[in-house]
Amino acid sequence: MRSLLVGILLLLSQLPAQADDLSGPNHSTILRTAWGSIFYDPIFMGNHKYEYKLDDILIKSRFGEVRIIGSENSGYRLRSGSDELSVASTFSGFQIRWNKKSWSLEVLNARYTLSTNSPKDVIVFERDGNNFTIKGTNGFVKVNTQPGVLSILSSAGNGSITNYLGSRSFDGVAIDQIPYLGRGIYISFHGVGLFIDMLRLFPRPEMSEWIEWKPLIGPAFDPDPH
Repeated sequence: MRSLLVGILLLLSQLPAQADDLSGPNHSTILRTAWGSIFYDPIFMGNHKYEYKLDDILIKSRFGEVRIIGSENSGYRLRSGSDELSVASTFSGFQIRWNKKSWSLEVLNARYTLSTNSPKDVIVFERDGNNFTIKGTNGFVKVNTQPGVLSILSSAGNGSITNYLGSRSFDGVAIDQIPYLGRGIYISFHGVGLFIDMLRLFPRPEMSEWIEWKPLIGPAFDPDPH
């Protein structure tokens, strides 16, 4: 299991970085990673300088200076002055640490467990054939796909999406009220963003049309959180 996971993560990380469909609207991808991407918003950042060197990447802007060091194999470190955020591979996933904040993903037998204390939650993703389930502190959602019908059970209520002869109908709870139907987690670090892309790590093609770039939990990327 570990060798398969590492192989998949390395393959994903070595694909060329793109500004579109990797980090979200108006975001420019710096690095495609095994767990998502490292990016920034060049328009919001304003006047800035971007330098790609052999061993690191340096971004200077009104937010200060951020240096990105490392690789997929050795892990990444983002530094701004004395402040540092680190990303490291673990036996079955990865862990991100920034001062007292942490985010981690563990994969075991197709069960994905995303743990974070910013905000505090433990979210479990599981798939069984045409069903997938996401459970966490904020509730649960279970989606079942059958020909022409998508059935949704959730702690916010139940609903369905029916496709028939070119028409589509929605019944029950509004999709935007259902917990955990977001794409991933955004982390803001001195103007630079980290994106944990759970839609790529745990694909949900039957719901991807409605997930778009919404946060799974927590806020969207904010280059200037202060």
